[in-house]
Amino acid sequence: MSGKWLDRGEPNAPAPMGNTVELGIYGGVLLPSKNHELYEEATVVQHRFKPAAFITGLRIGYMPLRFLGVEMEQGFAPSKSETGEDAPIFHMRWHLLAQLPYRFAPFVLAGGGLLGVVSRDRLLGTDVDGAFHWGLGVKAYALPWLNVRLDARHLVGPRVGDGGAASHFEILVGLGFVIGRCLGLPGRKHTSATASAGHCRGKRS
Repeated sequence: MSGKWLDRGEPNAPAPMGNTVELGIYGGVLLPSKNHELYEEATVVQHRFKPAAFITGLRIGYMPLRFLGVEMEQGFAPSKSETGEDAPIFHMRWHLLAQLPYRFAPFVLAGGGLLGVVSRDRLLGTDVDGAFHWGLGVKAYALPWLNVRLDARHLVGPRVGDGGAASHFEILVGLGFVIGRCLGLPGRKHTSATASAGHCRGKRS
């Protein structure tokens, strides 16, 4: 890997840093399962969603270390049933994220949360289920405070019928805005250790 893509522990380097908060926005494609259980079982029968829907959402994360953090996401997909009726899907979820501390930073994540639908009573009704998710992706740091991100997600929720699990998939593209970076104070030297921890401490030049 070429040197410009490696984090050398410099505070001004466009790469992950510890003790930072990241605010993000994302959009992409949701591929809902045909065997989903997102409906009110007591009052309606299951209707399938259209094969794909646009999805968008907001993300907030905290990285105590350059390579490890936690994130929360809330999103919405204006999906439709196979018959063309509105059946929006929403999610709220949390996960742990582990990444390589480079400018080009591959990552893996896993967590859980809520997956739900809101529609007319005669269609699917309103239903919320617990769901597990995991994913792979990569961040590319364009600037110390800005990254572009690509995610591939697998969501696992309840399945209609005799049990088991339904698999939903997402492809997401997003932007992340990093808050709390040590951007190098004039007259100070920084070590790899202080940069890794996200501190702006150091000896006077």
